[in-house]
Amino acid sequence: MRRVLILSDPTRGMGALGAPECDRIVAAIDLAERLGLPVEWIPISSGARIAMDSGTENLDATARVARRIITFTERGGVIHLIVYGVNVGAQSYWDALATMISHTRGALVMTPDASMVLTGRAALEASGGVAAEDEVAIGGFERIMGPNGEAQYYAGDLAAAVRTLAEHYRYAYVVGRTQPSMATGLRPWARSSTMPRTRVASGRSPCGPSCRRSSTRTAATSSAGAPGPARRRRSCGMHTSAGFRSA
Repeated sequence: MRRVLILSDPTRGMGALGAPECDRIVAAIDLAERLGLPVEWIPISSGARIAMDSGTENLDATARVARRIITFTERGGVIHLIVYGVNVGAQSYWDALATMISHTRGALVMTPDASMVLTGRAALEASGGVAAEDEVAIGGFERIMGPNGEAQYYAGDLAAAVRTLAEHYRYAYVVGRTQPSMATGLRPWARSSTMPRTRVASGRSPCGPSCRRSSTRTAATSSAGAPGPARRRRSCGMHTSAGFRSA
């Protein structure tokens, strides 16, 4: 199976995001769209780079990535996230845009050390805000992302997260298709209560004469209020049929 992989490098400025990094991410998404492939993203990032020689241009670059994520997913593209470390600021926004909006189909897998926060604990405390003991408590799976339903999977470590995503592909990905395949093995009327039941003129259950079924008779009325034909419903554990006979 082919897919496009995006990796962060936390050894360089804790994965800070400047214009060059954002250009590479946009290029990776462009490649995935051109080839019709899903994107796998394993990020660790402290957010947009803010330095003495750069700042606002990096924020503009992260906005370009946000726009590209939205246009890619709106056209049916899929971005899967494996978060196994700290994600701050713009990276957390990207994670949410790729997996949490109603039109997206990407999976978000988190590990015990993963966190998605807009600002870190130290910055919250310095500004007088309410913080917690660490970033995991602020935006980790156990307290926030899991109970809120924002992350779909929880894995013990990075290797387990990769295996979890591979298992997700088994059920949710078919090469060349933009929609998941329907489950097979169940009759349509057994899968949905809104679909019409099988009607048999004789009133017999379609499962055969040996089926143990119960019969109930209910009175029906016409639109004018006059008594109408009685309806006999016969059902067993798996089958339901309805026949009509004169009252």
